[in-house]
Amino acid sequence: MIERGSGERGVMLEDFGGGRLLLTDMRVAWLLLNEARYRAIERLFGLPRDQANLATLIALLVLAQAVHEKAAPVLRAPPAPSAADAALGAAALRELFYDVAGPSSRETPLFATLVTIAVLGGLARPVVRASVHAIRGSSHASVARFRHRYGYVVDPGQWRARRAQRRAAAGQLPGLSGG
Repeated sequence: MIERGSGERGVMLEDFGGGRLLLTDMRVAWLLLNEARYRAIERLFGLPRDQANLATLIALLVLAQAVHEKAAPVLRAPPAPSAADAALGAAALRELFYDVAGPSSRETPLFATLVTIAVLGGLARPVVRASVHAIRGSSHASVARFRHRYGYVVDPGQWRARRAQRRAAAGQLPGLSGG
């Protein structure tokens, strides 16, 4: 700590912590950018400082409009295929199925529908298996949580009686340890 003769507190190293330095650096950067903005508007448009904020707002709105016009076609969804395109695609897909399955497949009614259902079923199998596994696991976990929390209050299914019957059948008496 540095002290001065008149009793004033000197500058301490704690006064220059990381957070305080970050805030002052950000403020200095903002002041420099604001000064550069004022000078650029004065040189480009010949406007004084009191009109620079309005000119900046107008420039930002024009920029936003231009970005919106350029981005709108990219963000717009592609048009839906026409009925003729859909029919042509369905016919090509059906012929593809017939080529893969062989000449006897042309005699099978709704062959393309059957192949489509089989393919979708094959693709859905891992998802269904994982879903069933997750449902079983969550139901097991919820029963375990219920038993842990309320098992001393509620005894569904007469667990204690069944346990005593099993122990009696096995030759163990409740309350005694075998030894």
